[in-house]
Amino acid sequence: GTALLKSVREIRPTQGEKSIGNYRGFEISAYFNNIYKCYKINLKNATSHTLELGSDVYGNITRIDNSLGSIASRLEPIKKSIDETIRLLDSAKKEINKPFAQLDELRAKESRLSELNAELSITKDDSSTSEPNVAKNKDEQERA
Repeated sequence: GTALLKSVREIRPTQGEKSIGNYRGFEISAYFNNIYKCYKINLKNATSHTLELGSDVYGNITRIDNSLGSIASRLEPIKKSIDETIRLLDSAKKEINKPFAQLDELRAKESRLSELNAELSITKDDSSTSEPNVAKNKDEQERA
């Protein structure tokens, strides 16, 4: 505990993160957090765990032990989430290979939509060609 605090306090605020040793299979690196004005340590193995250090020699060791001890309890919900995601992925893979159940209905409605669009297009063309005739008739009526 004393060696930990001594090593951490040797780190200057502008120095950045510095490796200071190993503990229970985790590499320990420390740095000064300028925002919170405190020293923090990273416990690195497969993942990284960050802790704020206090001034108590034994309290820091207890804090590190508690953080490492809680890894298993934090890991279980993550494993469940991964299992659920895999289950959903398998379900989605099965669904994607199934034929579209409403395909006939979709094709019928698309066909009807095309017919309606064609009718609207014809109606629109008729009205646009008849409008200039109306305008010509008005011009002729004004001249008369």
